[in-house]
Amino acid sequence: MRTYVLILVYYSLFIKRKLTNIKGLTSRYDHGMIYLVAKKD
Repeated sequence: MRTYVLILVYYSLFIKRKLTNIKGLTSRYDHGMIYLVAKKD
């Protein structure tokens, strides 16, 4: 359950950064974190 919460948090941050149109590297980093967190469980 905690894993899904972390994914939601990282996903929300990813969306916020994408909306603000920050560098693509940051968005890629966030997406990678989501994948790692999901894979961890």
